[in-house]
Amino acid sequence: MFVEVIVRITPYARACPSPDQSPPEPVEAADPPGLLGPSSAPPLADPRWVAGGSSWVRMTVPITRDHDDGRLVVDPHLVPDPSA
Repeated sequence: MFVEVIVRITPYARACPSPDQSPPEPVEAADPPGLLGPSSAPPLADPRWVAGGSSWVRMTVPITRDHDDGRLVVDPHLVPDPSA
């Protein structure tokens, strides 16, 4: 079985921070059950990063069953857009 999703990708680039600018202290928070964890994108207010142009990418995600215990297994991968 496959599930097709469209995701928005926004690349980030490092800004040139001044030498006196120190990184913010990391915040440790417990993730509620079911969440994958923090985003890999920097916070919007972080002046050390600049967002680039966003684009939409199609992903086809195969879903199978584990042979040992029957759990669902999700293995996402990018599929090139045939119109590109």
